[in-house]
Order: sequence, then structure tokens, then C-alpha cells
Amino acid sequence: MKIVMQIIYSIGIILFILLFNFNNVYAQQIVDDKKWISGQTTSYYNAGGYSGSLSSYIYSGSYTPSDTIWISGQTTSYYNASGYSGSLSSYVYSGSYTPSESKNANYTCYNTLVYVYNSEGKRLASPDYQNQLCPSSESYNDAQGYSGTLYRISASPNRYCAKTGFPNASCSENWTAKYSGIVTKPGNDTRVYRYEGFVTKPTSDTRVYRYQGWVYAVVNNPTNSGQASSTGNGKASGQFIWQLNKQNANAPSRVQLRNTAGIAGSHFATRNSIYQINSPSVISKTSTAPQNYYVNDPHDLRDKNINYAFAYDYTNYYRDVYTCSSSRSDGCIQWTYSHREPDWTYQETATFNKTMKGDHKYQDQQEIVYPTNNISLIVGRTTNLSNMNESYQQEHFNVDNSTITKETQTWIEINEPVTYRSDLGNPLYSLTDELWYFPNEIDENLEEQYKNTTSFTYSDIAIPLRVNMKNNSSINYKTEDNFFVTKNNGLLFSLPHTQVSILAINKKAKEEYEDFTGETYEDEVLNSPFNGSRYYFNINGNSEQEPNIQYSNDYIVGELGLSDATLHIGENLEFEKYLLGNPIDDPVINEQPGSKVLNANYDNSITIKSNQISDLKDISNDRNFLIHGFRSTDIYKKYNQVKNILPSLSY
Repeated sequence: MKIVMQIIYSIGIILFILLFNFNNVYAQQIVDDKKWISGQTTSYYNAGGYSGSLSSYIYSGSYTPSDTIWISGQTTSYYNASGYSGSLSSYVYSGSYTPSESKNANYTCYNTLVYVYNSEGKRLASPDYQNQLCPSSESYNDAQGYSGTLYRISASPNRYCAKTGFPNASCSENWTAKYSGIVTKPGNDTRVYRYEGFVTKPTSDTRVYRYQGWVYAVVNNPTNSGQASSTGNGKASGQFIWQLNKQNANAPSRVQLRNTAGIAGSHFATRNSIYQINSPSVISKTSTAPQNYYVNDPHDLRDKNINYAFAYDYTNYYRDVYTCSSSRSDGCIQWTYSHREPDWTYQETATFNKTMKGDHKYQDQQEIVYPTNNISLIVGRTTNLSNMNESYQQEHFNVDNSTITKETQTWIEINEPVTYRSDLGNPLYSLTDELWYFPNEIDENLEEQYKNTTSFTYSDIAIPLRVNMKNNSSINYKTEDNFFVTKNNGLLFSLPHTQVSILAINKKAKEEYEDFTGETYEDEVLNSPFNGSRYYFNINGNSEQEPNIQYSNDYIVGELGLSDATLHIGENLEFEKYLLGNPIDDPVINEQPGSKVLNANYDNSITIKSNQISDLKDISNDRNFLIHGFRSTDIYKKYNQVKNILPSLSY
């Protein structure tokens, strides 16, 4: 099994090498007309149209090169045997040699000299004086074999005896003598000598030479053409694209034009790729690489034709090119493969053209009026070059503009949502150019403040809006101002939504009330600044709004999305009953007097004199403005004035 695996592995390696070198096969080819000759006696051949230089070879005989060997153990200094000879050098064959050695040796001698004094006290030498002295030299021998003579180099006593002393007494001197010298150990030589070295046998050459080699004839240039395998017609990949695009979230949209074409055909070689984008009087671009351009004002391409083109030259044929690698005076005798190159004599051109419409609706006002609750706008077109199929991309806006029905004339919350989705995957963009809410009516005291001065004609009233919340797929709007209503008199007033101070709100209520009515403010505000994005119905008795009739409730929001679109969101608003009014109108709250009831009996009565009637008329003619057309703001003041004229009312 192991042998089989080795064989399979070896075959795999061979196949890999063959495949790896497939494209280099031609580089190994040589084209020539040659033949081999030998046995020639000259180094150049020229016969039968073939010629060429030849190389020598051994025809007969032999050659023995010189040889050198090493020999040793010879008893003479010159060797000559078996064809080898040479001078040798001596060497110690056996035995040894120990040379003599010397060293410095020392010795010390100690002795005592004794003197005597005669009867007269004069010092005399001892009779054994000569025997007491250390000698002038000493013989030396030691255990290591060293021997020799040491000589006295110094002598000194520990003291000197005086020349006179006590009669018949004696005196001793202790002497120390130092000895030094060279001592020697003899050498030993038992050596036996022999001879060694390199000896050489000289060269022997009996060779006879002849000449051989390839000879060549002149050959024509083998360069040729062929069709490459697995090639075909021109094909392209990539896309022709136009899209609305933003440089950044706060910038107006522009049009991005892209030509991302690429060569998808199978060819031996291609060249001269040309990319084009053209729209008359707007843009005209030609390049040799994929294109990406911007038209800053989308209006320039509105409903214009945008022309795209991609073209390239190709050939499915090649030429195997040979170069002359060896020549002589009458022509080339050897051609070597140089390279494979495209054969452009078979050139073809592949062309791809497409015209797409710039049918966006940039900066148009878009109507989303009930019952329609969505709109889709084209923001791009794409042509796939693989099949030349064209598709379009849209952005989609959805709103909630269903009809609002209230039981009576209270209020509605202003929190208008818009949801968004783009086929291009971009987030929702908002430039907040136009943000308005157009109610049908508003309270009289606010009519001037919110008078419609815009270019839109949906209502005489225009209330500014603001973006309350925004993310990538939705946005919602609230009123720029918060609206407040007082509890007793129902006075409606507004403040910027950024003003959340209760003191400031109450101060504004007081100022508005007293400025509008001329009366002292004695009321309170019902709602808070955190729920002030509201529209309050106009409950004025002179209002044109009637129950169960749908009135338009319009919003303008923009600019949104890639189209920088302004959306007109139209919805309907209605109420079922008046909030306040005469009983005949069936209001929720009856706050208006009815007609006089004739022939009725009353338990109480009062008599009014003519001069009192005149005073009462003066009081009546001096009444203040009625809030909502029917609600008095001076009722307590007038009541007290009437009591002054008719005191009996107090009882």
C-alpha cells in the first residue's frame, strides 16, 4: 500500500510540473535542420548544404594522468620503485630523546668557632679551629638525579669575640655559610630514524583525436498564427448606472453617473477599452477606465437621455514568434521560440450601448392626499451589461393620513409621521426646507400671528412645524410652537416649544388675556409644555365649521429623501357635535341663552324705572369683546354695576 501511494504521489508531482510548464513549452522549442557527423579529421565541416564547427573527441589511445602517493618507513632518503620516485624526509621511527636539564641549587652550613683567653686575657685560637670552619664548596646530589658542586657565597657570625677578655676564659662565635650553584641532570637519546613523503608517477598520453558535431542547413522563419482554445464573442460585465446621491446628509442631492463595465468575454487578448457617458448639453466624458462622475444639479438631467457606451478590441488569435539564434552568411540555421503574442490581424470590436432616461422628480412637490397614503419616486436606473436588462430604483414614502373624527370640538395632537425606504439602501435625508401645518381655522386672537404668508394656498392659517424625531427610516413632525388653553375662558395662546417654564407660560397667558380682553386675568392654564403640539378647534360661534363635515387638514414637509421632495400630506378632519352652543344645535355643553319664552309665569319680578332702563342701556352698550363670540369676560363687573342701579337684585 505504501508503494502504491508513493507511485500516485510521484505521478501527481509529474502532472503538476507538466501543467505548470505548459505555457513554457514553446520557450524550449528550437527549429532547425541539422545532422550529426563524426570521424572527421578537421574541425570545420562544409558539404551537401550542411556546415558547422565540430568538436574534438578521442578516437583511439588512452591517457593516464600523473599520480602521487604517500609512502613511509623507508631506510633511504630517495624512493624509486613501481614508476614512482621522489625525495623523502626523515622522521623518528622509534625510541625517544630526553635532553639534559639544569637548575639552581642552594645549601646552608652552620658552625661554631671557639676562642680561649690565656692567663694574660689575650684571645687565642682554639686548637681545633680549622676543623670548625665550613668548607669553601660542597658536593650536591638529590633524589631527582641532579648533581654538581655548590660554592660558598657568604658567611656571617651571630657575634664577634673580643681580642681581650677574662684570663683563662673562652668565647664562641656561631657562623652561618650560604652556598649556591648550577646542578645538572644528564639527557637520554634512544631514537631510530626512517624516511617518508610524496612520490609521483608521471603522465602517460597515447590519445589520437578526431572531430564530430551537429552541422546545419539554412531554415525559414517558423513564426505562425493560430486560434486560441476556449475563446468566443465579446461579452461585458458591470453596470451602467445613474442615481441620485448626496455628498453629505446636509447637502442637496446630485446625480451620480457610473460606467463600471468590464470585459467578460474569453479572448486571447484585449485592448483599447473605451468608456463613455454622454447627455447632450450636460456631460460628455470618454475615458479608458471605469467612470464615476457627478452632475451637481439634478435639474440638468431632468427627463434627459443619458447615453452610456463601452467598447473594446479583442482577438482570439495568436502568433508564435521565433528569433534567429544562430546564423551564417547565407541565412539563419537555427530559430528559437521567443514568445506568443496577439495576432491583431484578426481584430474584432465588442460594443455595448444603452440610453436611460433621467426620469427623477427632483424637488417636485408630491401629493399624498387621502385616500392615497404613499408615494414612490424613481431615484436611479441600472443596466446590467451581462444581459442588458434595465431596472429602476425607487424611494418610498408612507404617511398616516386617515380621516380624523372627533366627538366634538376639542383638539388633535400634531405628531405627523413619515416612514421611508430606499431601494438603494440609503438612510432618510431631511433638509427641513418647508415645514408647515395648514389648519382650516384658528381662534381669532391668533389669526394675525399665524397668517399664511407662504406660497401655499391650502388655508389662510400656516403654523410652522419642526422635526421632532428622525432616524434612518422615519421622521415625525410637531408644531414649532406649543399651544395652551386657559381653563375658565378657553383662551388659546402659544409659545415656542423650547419655552417650558411654567412661570413664563402663566405670564404669557396673563399678557395675552389682558391684552385681548382688557380685563384682569383670573384663570389658569390647562395643559403642560410637554403636550403642547396640538391643534384646538375654533369654537367661535361665528365659525364656518359645522358638525359631520370633513375639512382638509394639510401638511407641507420637505425636503425629504434623495429626491429632496416636498410632501403635501392631505387628510380630512371632522367633529360630530359642537362643543358649546345653543341647545337647538345639540352641543356637548349649552352655554348660550335661548329665545324668550312667551306667556310664562315667574315666581319673582322686579320693577325697573325709565331712568334705570336708560342706565342699564348705557351699561349694555359698554360691554367688552366676547371670547369665542359668546362668552363674556366682564360678567362679574357688569353684575355689580347692575346691582348699583337695581339694589333689589341683592336680595
